[in-house]
Amino acid sequence: MPDESATHEEIAALVRLLDDPDETVQRAIRARLDALGRDALPALRAAREDADEPLAVLIDAVVQGLHFDDIRAAWTANMDSSNTDLERGAFLLALYRFPALNIASYRKKLDDLALAVQPRIEAASGVERAFILSQYLCQELGFSGNREHYYDPNNSYLNWVVDHRMGIPVSLSVVFLLLGRRLGLPIHGVNMPAHFLVKYEDGRNEVFLDLFNGGTPFLKEDGLRFLLKAGIKPRPEYFAAADTRNILLRMVRNLLAIAHETSQQQMLEDMMQLLEPWSANKD
Repeated sequence: MPDESATHEEIAALVRLLDDPDETVQRAIRARLDALGRDALPALRAAREDADEPLAVLIDAVVQGLHFDDIRAAWTANMDSSNTDLERGAFLLALYRFPALNIASYRKKLDDLALAVQPRIEAASGVERAFILSQYLCQELGFSGNREHYYDPNNSYLNWVVDHRMGIPVSLSVVFLLLGRRLGLPIHGVNMPAHFLVKYEDGRNEVFLDLFNGGTPFLKEDGLRFLLKAGIKPRPEYFAAADTRNILLRMVRNLLAIAHETSQQQMLEDMMQLLEPWSANKD
């Protein structure tokens, strides 16, 4: 365990050199802070309180870099796991934007939402259970597509979607999937190009639902027309159950597209790092 007082003292000295005009010095300072890792964060935050605006911006960049290193390590472990966790991956993406996010409290919110509808789910059978969950989420709780601000990156962060009850197709579908799994429903994400769906499939019935449009049923024929209208040649895998990695990568690609569209260079670089090791797994 590092000597905390020595760390604060050292970091105070490092911070004073962050804006040194010599690029070699700057690189050396950043390399040392990277080596200290998250142990440097308390001292960096303390130093920021007394920093002027230009230096505060530099400190913020270092803090964000260290924060992202933690996220990337956890993301890689989850993606490389033989049992990639959708919920963990979605919350890691949320942590990128909300570093102080209390994940346990949001897991509890999802638990509570599932518990509230559980008696109705247990009283039903077959595909009717998926319709009940869809109606509960969209009609009763008011989850809906954020049409007015579709390209707001917040639409991709699970905590924001839960709090504001709006999002884009994949993030709304993830909420549905996480509740459905708590309730034991045979539901899956469907990674269709340009529009993400969910489907209920129990060996006898296969029903697609469109969470962005109120959880309405979505016939495969509708999907075929949608793809053809978009100039995309339909393929069977566009209607198959998506694996967890590809759902998470879909979320990253959405953030990557937003970063590109809004010229957020750091976010663009960060999302590329989360995407690239698995980019061969295209949608």
